[in-house]
Amino acid sequence: MAGVGSGSVWNRRAANLGRSLLGGQSRLKAGCGQDCPPSKPKLTHYPGVEWIVEGYGCSADSLRDVRVLQSLFLAIIHDLGLHTVGDVLWHRFPDPGGITGLALLSESHLTCHTFPEHRSICLNLFSCRPRPRWDFETRLREYLGAEYVCVRDVARDYIAAKVGA
Repeated sequence: MAGVGSGSVWNRRAANLGRSLLGGQSRLKAGCGQDCPPSKPKLTHYPGVEWIVEGYGCSADSLRDVRVLQSLFLAIIHDLGLHTVGDVLWHRFPDPGGITGLALLSESHLTCHTFPEHRSICLNLFSCRPRPRWDFETRLREYLGAEYVCVRDVARDYIAAKVGA
């Protein structure tokens, strides 16, 4: 996991949130930042990748602004060479005005959920094909003023199951 402003209050809140949700215990394996089954085979090639991204300490006004989020989505899609299927969908909720966005991609999907009242955003980008890692930390700071960004990289290894076994 990588962070922006790792000494900030947002870093402490994010770390404490994980512990409080799990009753004071963490199920995350040391070093990888992900809850991975220990028996998962080690592969040298992963056809897919998923990024689960949380940004904290963002500008509440930016989190309510569809134009800002559209620009963020366009940058991600362009920079990673992704392809939309149809129009990107946006929904604005009543006060405090959070926004949910969904881009259906030929590679899979890109979603966001904003929480202006908490100054946070959750992004999920899933690609069934390998992609380089986008610099979420720097770019969320640029677009949304994020003080802390947590990124989890999940390798999606597709293993064929035996039919009729």
